[in-house]
Amino acid sequence: MNAALTLAARTLVEHLRSGMSREEMAAACDAVLHSLHSSGLSGSQIAQFPKVVAQELRRHGPVGAVLSTSSGTTGASAPAIGTALEQSLGRSIDLEESAEPSLIGGVLLTVGDERVDFTLRGALNQLNAHLTS
Repeated sequence: MNAALTLAARTLVEHLRSGMSREEMAAACDAVLHSLHSSGLSGSQIAQFPKVVAQELRRHGPVGAVLSTSSGTTGASAPAIGTALEQSLGRSIDLEESAEPSLIGGVLLTVGDERVDFTLRGALNQLNAHLTS
């Protein structure tokens, strides 16, 4: 991958995370594309820029997390859970709460492609597996 593309994408992502308006974002994208074109990169190399930006967003952007409970809310605990996840992962977390009526009690946490089961059903399944092994 071209270092100029990666550096430009990383810089753009940092600016995007600073809370730019749509107009500022459009102007920044235009400026970056103009700069890449002026640097002598070919059209096919510049065409890879959106893909490189997407990779940088995934690498440095917030991690999506879903906290599922039977009611859809953890109340006052959600901010503490989000903070604990951010400290544990060393990245910002985009925490979403969702209702899962089939849960009897507890929470089911999904972070990226990992699921952590803190539900009553999960604990009973673990106990059953332990007792039958």
